[in-house]
Amino acid sequence: MENRQEEEMELEYYLPADELKVEFTGENGETFDSLVMFYFTMDDQDFIALKPLVDTYNGEVYPYYYKEYEDGSFEIDDIEDDEIYELACDRIDEILDSQEFEEEIEDETDEEDAD
Repeated sequence: MENRQEEEMELEYYLPADELKVEFTGENGETFDSLVMFYFTMDDQDFIALKPLVDTYNGEVYPYYYKEYEDGSFEIDDIEDDEIYELACDRIDEILDSQEFEEEIEDETDEEDAD
């Protein structure tokens, strides 16, 4: 895994077709909506970046494992491995910091305003 960090990685990610929210249950058992920011793949594993829509999470975006099935259903799981979690957080930061991501969000906002 050490070599993986040294390699220059392409920032590939996929935005949901429409604004998508999922209901999520936090560690304390509270249920809240989270906004799907984007999906990404790292080391042949799919991830989803979620932004909880409650103030207690301060607008942070969190990574989770993501698996989609042929019938359209999906599964979201916690990342238990600390090293993978940190790498996924780093990837999220890189994507959020990228100019490309900012431009896509601006384009979507402009399209919504035009409707």
